[in-house]
Amino acid sequence: MSDYPPLLTVPQFRNWSLMPSVQIDQLEQNSPGFLAQQITFITSEIYAQLAKRYSVPFNPPPAIVVGWALYKLGVVAYRKRGVDPDDSSFRAMVADVTNADDQIKRAADCVTGLFDLPLSESAASAVSAISQGNTKSTSQQSPYAWTDQQAAAIQNGGIPLVIL
Repeated sequence: MSDYPPLLTVPQFRNWSLMPSVQIDQLEQNSPGFLAQQITFITSEIYAQLAKRYSVPFNPPPAIVVGWALYKLGVVAYRKRGVDPDDSSFRAMVADVTNADDQIKRAADCVTGLFDLPLSESAASAVSAISQGNTKSTSQQSPYAWTDQQAAAIQNGGIPLVIL
C-alpha cells in the first residue's frame, strides 16, 4: 500500500478526534480496517505533496502534519458513518480540512514554503529544511554618496538633487 509509516493510529484518532469514541468504535465494528486504510491513504497523500520540499517520512512527524491527517480523517470517518452535510459542526470540520489542504500546498511550495518542517535525518537536532539565503543584490555606492552629490551641486552653483 504505502511506503510511509502512518502519521497516526486508530487509537490516537480515538483519543484526539472530535468524533465521540463510541462512534469510532461502531465504525470500526461495522467496517473493520476502514480507518487504518484511510490513515494509509491520507499519509500517502500528505507525504506525496511534502516530498517536493522535505525529506519524508518525518520521524517523528511534527504535530502540524499529524493535525492535518487528523482533520482529514475526521471528515472521512463522519462521511462513512453518515452525517447531515448541513450540520454546522460538520461544515466547520470541512472548513478545517480545506484550511489543512491549503496549508499542505503552501508547505509543499518549493519556492515560498510557509512551514519550516524538519528533515527526517536530522529531526533530533531540529535542522530546518529552509536553507539560508545569501545577498541577492549589491550596491557599489557608499550610503553617503547622495550627500556628496548634493554638496558638489551646491558648490558648483547648481540646485541640490532631490533624491526620492
